[in-house]
Amino acid sequence: METKKPTAGFAAAVIILILISAGVFAQPSVHDVAGTAKLNGNPITAGSQIVARDANGTERGNFTATIDGFYGIMHVNGDDPNSTSDVISFFINGVEADQTLIWQPFGYDPNFALTACDISTYSIAVQTDSTLYYPGQDMTITGWLMNSQCTLEPGKTVAYSVPDTAIVGQVQTNGSGYFSASVTVPNDMALGNYTLWASYPPGANETVYDTTNFMVTDDKDGDGYTTANDCNDSNPSINPGVTDTCGNSIDEDCSGSDASCLLEVTTGGGGGGGGCSPSWTCTAFSSCQPNGTQTRNCTDANNCGTNFGKPNESQSCTYTPPSGGAQACTLGSRICSGNDLMECSPEGTFVKTQTCEFGCSGNACLEKPAEAGPTGNETTPGAGSPVTGFFLLEPSAWPYWILIAIIIIIIVWYLMRSKKKKKASL
Repeated sequence: METKKPTAGFAAAVIILILISAGVFAQPSVHDVAGTAKLNGNPITAGSQIVARDANGTERGNFTATIDGFYGIMHVNGDDPNSTSDVISFFINGVEADQTLIWQPFGYDPNFALTACDISTYSIAVQTDSTLYYPGQDMTITGWLMNSQCTLEPGKTVAYSVPDTAIVGQVQTNGSGYFSASVTVPNDMALGNYTLWASYPPGANETVYDTTNFMVTDDKDGDGYTTANDCNDSNPSINPGVTDTCGNSIDEDCSGSDASCLLEVTTGGGGGGGGCSPSWTCTAFSSCQPNGTQTRNCTDANNCGTNFGKPNESQSCTYTPPSGGAQACTLGSRICSGNDLMECSPEGTFVKTQTCEFGCSGNACLEKPAEAGPTGNETTPGAGSPVTGFFLLEPSAWPYWILIAIIIIIIVWYLMRSKKKKKASL
């Protein structure tokens, strides 16, 4: 049997198929996505443009929405069929969405929701922990990135800087949009006023920002003395030019210690000298007390912490008891006022010391209730009033009862004896 050799036409067809196959499979594969889409918090409208770009900004796919609120299926092409780590960003009508996609060959995400908010919905606020700083002092920067329409994902990058200085950096937001960074004011930073900027770019060529001002100084309290000489540069009333007040435990003049209020007394009969002179002010003397003294209080307006030159605060006097029938108030004497026991105080007046439970009598509290006396209906025999049964019950009436009982017994005995004799005669 004769074997037929392939014709030239057959060989050409095979070559064409090989070339076509090579061309098809040489094309990068795609990652298909679809889902809901919102712009500024509202569902997109039909006709909205969805664009996918790689990290270099190269367009890898686009789709024109035909239904409000939805997009897809959208083909996202890869630049390398063997790559599985390309990060794809999405844009809705030119506004970058919050979501990104890790591209996979022949990947498929049918529920890949997109949300995007333009610059008009963003705001940012920044502040520092003080408005005055020394060179070399730490500074804390805090702030918030906010959006009125979209829920911000954590990890947004906020940039901060102080122009023409070494203070520059970036910080990430948390789930609430809050950010915080700590920096150090350079030691060689010139004294003066500065402005800190914080910014966030919602999209290409878009930036929201906020500023706050601070000062780098060597005299924070503004008293004219720098931190090199001022021992408390946060208090303008403390510096080397202030006169120190003695005895208050504060070193106002930055001498290293509080001024002493002790006076130097001379031996030549003179008064005191030194840095503090007492200025005594006294109240009027009190009334004379039963102990024959009266007192007053004297204070030093300059608070020198010494008794030098202090006037007497007590003196002798002649005590005069109160006039009238009332008992004179002598220190320690007592009287009764109703159920209250009163005692004479050092001020010469009676004051209550206690309320007596069983009454007060004889300038002392009774230890038990007083026995009840006769009532209004009870009278004493011989007082001209009829004797009542209460009187007969008194112990003094018992002999009468005994005599009456004896008489009754004798009468009963006599009657019984007479009755027996009468029966015997019958």
